[in-house]
Amino acid sequence: MSRETWFAPQGGTSDEWLAWANRLPLADDLGMTCGRLGDGEGVFHLARAPLTPNPNGGVNGGLVAAAADQVMGALGMMEAPDGHAIATASLTVQFQRPALAPLTFHGRTTKRGRTLVFIDVDVLDGDGRLCSSAKGTMMVVPFAQP
Repeated sequence: MSRETWFAPQGGTSDEWLAWANRLPLADDLGMTCGRLGDGEGVFHLARAPLTPNPNGGVNGGLVAAAADQVMGALGMMEAPDGHAIATASLTVQFQRPALAPLTFHGRTTKRGRTLVFIDVDVLDGDGRLCSSAKGTMMVVPFAQP
């Protein structure tokens, strides 16, 4: 994805942000789709595990963490000013039960400062049960010049 494509939604409509989130390469790699993105919230879906599931049938915890980080990055980018990007400053994931696909990732921006964005993500299984919860801090950084 080119830098221009990455920053295309700045000042865009909610439909433009949604289209952008669904073009992100890592979301594609993970098999995630974004169903809603705006007003400090995002909902992403993971229909199946992109790699072999754990012996218990659950999605690997590292993949759950990567998917939660992807949700946080998308929400954080909506808060970043033009010419800036988002970098993960911290990420904590708690696993409450096996994450059996399909999974829904519901993210919420909880606080926005000048250089930091705080985001929570709940991971729900197909029955709506909480599997994992993630908290992250995203850092607003100037986009690196080539």
